[in-house]
Amino acid sequence: MVEHYRTLTPEALTDAQLAHYRNMWPLVIERIEAALTEDGEPLVLEGSGVLPGRVAALGRPDVRAVWLTAAPGLIEARVRRESNFGGQAPDVQAMIAKFIGRSQLYDAEVIGEVRALGLPLVEVTEAMLPEKVMEAALAALRG
Repeated sequence: MVEHYRTLTPEALTDAQLAHYRNMWPLVIERIEAALTEDGEPLVLEGSGVLPGRVAALGRPDVRAVWLTAAPGLIEARVRRESNFGGQAPDVQAMIAKFIGRSQLYDAEVIGEVRALGLPLVEVTEAMLPEKVMEAALAALRG
């Protein structure tokens, strides 16, 4: 993984991430189908690999989704804080910077697709408490 972040650009890292998620989608579909037929209970599927176009293509009215996003600056601030960016060696900072770039590019790609498909979206701010994020997500799902 280290070599991956040392050698690839943020754009190439984003492309690799999207390709990985697309390749994993058949397994995700199997899990979704199995879960929905087992007992009729609601299914919560969470993760950055839940791609909007793939969810929309399911064509199932019993499957709903909402995507969360944050401003690029908030994404960067969170990664810098969580990684102790300032306390890292320059080579580690370079990898973290690429991770930030990849994260921002990936978010822009996914959110562009969410908006193009007219799917629910919650824009999270730093001031939002977890309860408010949950409320906003539930409201977005209700339409």
